[in-house]
Amino acid sequence: MQDNFCRNIRDWFFAHFFILVNVIQNSDNINCSPFSAGAGISSGRWGLELINRGWHRIWGVYNIPFFNALLALILVSCAAYLIVWLFDEKNIVNCILIGGIMIAFPSITSMMFYSFTAPYYGLAICFSVIAVCLYKQFQFGFIISAICIAISMGIYQAYLPLTITLFVLFLLTECIRKEWGIIETLKKGIKSVSTILLGIIFYYVFLKFFLWYYNASLASYKGIDSMGKIEWKTLPALLKKMISNCILLYKNDYYSIAITTIVHHAIFVLMCGTLLFLIIYLILQKSNIGNIVSVLILGVFLMIAADSIEIMCPDNSYNVKYCLMMYGMSGLFIAPVILYEVYPEKGMTQICEKIKLGGE
Repeated sequence: MQDNFCRNIRDWFFAHFFILVNVIQNSDNINCSPFSAGAGISSGRWGLELINRGWHRIWGVYNIPFFNALLALILVSCAAYLIVWLFDEKNIVNCILIGGIMIAFPSITSMMFYSFTAPYYGLAICFSVIAVCLYKQFQFGFIISAICIAISMGIYQAYLPLTITLFVLFLLTECIRKEWGIIETLKKGIKSVSTILLGIIFYYVFLKFFLWYYNASLASYKGIDSMGKIEWKTLPALLKKMISNCILLYKNDYYSIAITTIVHHAIFVLMCGTLLFLIIYLILQKSNIGNIVSVLILGVFLMIAADSIEIMCPDNSYNVKYCLMMYGMSGLFIAPVILYEVYPEKGMTQICEKIKLGGE
């Protein structure tokens, strides 16, 4: 796994070499540097505010791409390392693929154009992954996990979908491994949802405290003051939209995640291959109906989780959401890699052998 971490560093260097050796100016870094890492308390980012106040005393906030990008690189590589540990990935190729997806996903490229604040975002990504790892590792880890979720949101709220996606993907892999029925899946799902909700509650409790402490109020910029507020009657249409966004990712340019034709074709092949793999596996393993239904339900929830930014920012205006906020969608690309190794000794080779033997 240490070797995989080094490979992540190397991959990042080549994937983002342009930003490492060039200074890209935008209105944000011009207006904020060297005093601020962006809107803090007024944007609900109390964690960003606190870290920035402490860091500013030591260094300040400068648009130095090589230094900032290198620090962000280390943090995102740590997050990739933790995901490999979370899903107990042993195949070196799969480890490399997970690291490559985490590093080269378009949202990270977008993050690099805000290099003056990229390390903060990298830290938020780390906490979003640590939350799921703690949930897995400790019996009562859900409490510390909820605190990590709150901290991640306190730095940048848009990484909550990544946390939710990893929770669902973890449930999905455990459901297949342990052949859970609907009842067991429901119990585990309620515990996971409770952890996420507790994290959101912690986030809002801390937010209310710091708004009071700094005598501040939330800005209306990009709907920050109304984040997550939706009309319940619009929820069914919103859920349908989220699932559609994921299914049609192979043909639509969804916030610059997939622009070119070759990427569209690659996504289509990946989607079909993953679906076919699961169907064949579940049939040949003679999985019970409860387990099959659980897998299908969790598959649908995986798509909802990946695009849950739509619930956080339900405004249909295109300029409210942008590529930087779509990192949760990376979970859809990680999922096929994880699912391939769900059963350590029952991968594609064994499936092919069963097909040759007529499913015996």
